[in-house]
Amino acid sequence: MKKIIASLVLGLGFVVSANAQTENNEVIAVSKSKTEALELQKLLGLSDDLTLSLTQLFNMKAEVLDNPAVAEDKKTEMARMVGLKIQASLTPEQHQKLMKNQEVYLRLSGIKKLEQKK
Repeated sequence: MKKIIASLVLGLGFVVSANAQTENNEVIAVSKSKTEALELQKLLGLSDDLTLSLTQLFNMKAEVLDNPAVAEDKKTEMARMVGLKIQASLTPEQHQKLMKNQEVYLRLSGIKKLEQKK
Protein backbone atom coordinates (compact mmCIF):
# COMPACT_ATOMS: atom_id res chain seq x y z
CA MET A 1 0.00 0.00 0.00
CA LYS A 2 2.84 2.38 0.86
CA LYS A 3 4.45 1.71 -2.52
CA ILE A 4 1.21 2.52 -4.34
CA ILE A 5 0.78 5.80 -2.47
CA ALA A 6 4.45 6.69 -3.00
CA SER A 7 4.21 6.02 -6.75
CA LEU A 8 1.00 8.09 -7.00
CA VAL A 9 2.63 10.99 -5.17
CA LEU A 10 5.73 10.71 -7.37
CA GLY A 11 3.60 10.59 -10.53
CA LEU A 12 1.59 13.61 -9.40
CA GLY A 13 4.85 15.45 -8.74
CA PHE A 14 5.96 14.87 -12.34
CA VAL A 15 2.64 16.13 -13.69
CA VAL A 16 2.74 19.28 -11.55
CA SER A 17 6.38 19.92 -12.52
CA ALA A 18 5.67 19.52 -16.25
CA ASN A 19 2.63 21.80 -16.02
CA ALA A 20 4.61 24.47 -14.16
CA GLN A 21 7.36 24.35 -16.78
CA THR A 22 4.80 24.79 -19.61
CA GLU A 23 3.23 27.77 -17.83
CA ASN A 24 6.68 29.26 -17.24
CA ASN A 25 7.52 29.00 -20.96
CA GLU A 26 4.25 30.76 -21.83
CA VAL A 27 5.00 33.58 -19.38
CA ILE A 28 8.48 33.96 -20.90
CA ALA A 29 7.02 34.12 -24.44
CA VAL A 30 4.46 36.77 -23.42
CA SER A 31 7.14 38.78 -21.64
CA LYS A 32 9.41 38.59 -24.70
CA SER A 33 6.56 39.67 -26.98
CA LYS A 34 5.83 42.67 -24.78
CA THR A 35 9.52 43.60 -24.69
CA GLU A 36 9.72 43.43 -28.50
CA ALA A 37 6.64 45.64 -28.90
CA LEU A 38 7.95 48.16 -26.38
CA GLU A 39 11.29 48.27 -28.18
CA LEU A 40 9.50 49.08 -31.43
CA GLN A 41 7.34 51.68 -29.65
CA LYS A 42 10.43 53.37 -28.23
CA LEU A 43 12.24 53.30 -31.58
CA LEU A 44 9.34 54.58 -33.69
CA GLY A 45 7.11 56.45 -31.23
CA LEU A 46 4.11 54.14 -31.64
CA SER A 47 0.76 54.65 -29.94
CA ASP A 48 -0.24 52.44 -27.02
CA ASP A 49 -3.01 50.81 -29.10
CA LEU A 50 -0.60 49.88 -31.89
CA THR A 51 1.92 48.61 -29.35
CA LEU A 52 -0.75 46.35 -27.83
CA SER A 53 -1.65 45.01 -31.28
CA LEU A 54 2.00 44.34 -32.04
CA THR A 55 2.40 42.58 -28.70
CA GLN A 56 -0.37 40.17 -29.73
CA LEU A 57 1.25 39.73 -33.14
CA PHE A 58 4.63 38.97 -31.57
CA ASN A 59 2.96 36.53 -29.21
CA MET A 60 1.46 34.62 -32.16
CA LYS A 61 4.87 34.71 -33.86
CA ALA A 62 6.51 33.18 -30.78
CA GLU A 63 3.90 30.42 -30.60
CA VAL A 64 4.68 29.36 -34.17
CA LEU A 65 8.44 29.93 -34.34
CA ASP A 66 9.18 28.31 -30.97
CA ASN A 67 7.05 25.24 -31.67
CA PRO A 68 9.23 22.35 -32.91
CA ALA A 69 6.14 20.58 -34.33
CA VAL A 70 5.55 23.37 -36.87
CA ALA A 71 7.12 22.80 -40.30
CA GLU A 72 9.90 25.14 -41.45
CA ASP A 73 7.86 26.43 -44.41
CA LYS A 74 5.07 27.45 -42.02
CA LYS A 75 7.61 29.22 -39.80
CA THR A 76 9.05 31.03 -42.81
CA GLU A 77 5.57 32.10 -43.90
CA MET A 78 4.77 33.33 -40.38
CA ALA A 79 7.96 35.43 -40.26
CA ARG A 80 7.13 36.90 -43.65
CA MET A 81 3.57 37.72 -42.58
CA VAL A 82 4.76 39.31 -39.33
CA GLY A 83 7.15 41.51 -41.32
CA LEU A 84 4.36 42.57 -43.67
CA LYS A 85 1.97 43.29 -40.81
CA ILE A 86 4.59 45.39 -39.05
CA GLN A 87 5.17 47.38 -42.23
CA ALA A 88 1.44 47.81 -42.89
CA SER A 89 0.89 49.16 -39.38
CA LEU A 90 3.42 51.96 -39.72
CA THR A 91 3.29 55.41 -41.25
CA PRO A 92 5.69 56.00 -44.16
CA GLU A 93 8.06 57.89 -41.86
CA GLN A 94 8.03 55.13 -39.24
CA HIS A 95 8.51 52.51 -41.96
CA GLN A 96 11.51 54.38 -43.35
CA LYS A 97 13.05 54.66 -39.88
CA LEU A 98 12.54 50.94 -39.27
CA MET A 99 14.08 50.00 -42.62
CA LYS A 100 17.17 51.99 -41.64
CA ASN A 101 17.39 49.58 -38.68
CA GLN A 102 17.36 46.32 -40.65
CA GLU A 103 18.81 44.39 -37.71
CA VAL A 104 15.83 45.32 -35.53
CA TYR A 105 13.33 44.60 -38.32
CA LEU A 106 14.80 41.16 -39.08
CA ARG A 107 14.88 40.23 -35.40
CA LEU A 108 11.35 41.41 -34.62
CA SER A 109 9.81 39.79 -37.69
CA GLY A 110 11.47 36.47 -36.86
CA ILE A 111 13.40 36.29 -40.12
CA LYS A 112 16.76 36.50 -38.34
CA LYS A 113 15.85 33.60 -36.04
CA LEU A 114 15.01 31.42 -39.03
CA GLU A 115 18.21 32.37 -40.84
CA GLN A 116 20.28 31.42 -37.80
CA LYS A 117 18.73 27.93 -37.75
CA LYS A 118 19.76 27.23 -41.34
